[in-house]
Amino acid sequence: CQTDVFPLFRTPLISVESVSYYEPDETTLTVMDEADYIVITSTEPGLLKITADLPALDLRPDAVQVEFTAGLADATLTSPVLQHAIKMLTAHFYEQRVPLAFATASAIPFGLSTLLENQKVGGWIG
Repeated sequence: CQTDVFPLFRTPLISVESVSYYEPDETTLTVMDEADYIVITSTEPGLLKITADLPALDLRPDAVQVEFTAGLADATLTSPVLQHAIKMLTAHFYEQRVPLAFATASAIPFGLSTLLENQKVGGWIG
């Protein structure tokens, strides 16, 4: 049995609603049976593990489509580092309220990009 694991980089992963795919030369999606995959939400990023043999897929960028739910249920669950970064950016925009001219453009606050970079999971802020 072929096994494939697909990371789902939007975090935290809550659930997978459906997995669909295009078979060769087909124009409609085929929905995969839920018994043919396992969803792992306890890791970051979350994982979708296909436990059945994958059918032949059409050669197109969107041959497999996964519909899933991710994110925090409550804003208070946001990490303290991200909360700090949001406050820094809000303060920066408050101080820079004047419409920008090319000669007066200012960079985002020092350290903000470092705070955000450390929160990335698979290329996404999580």
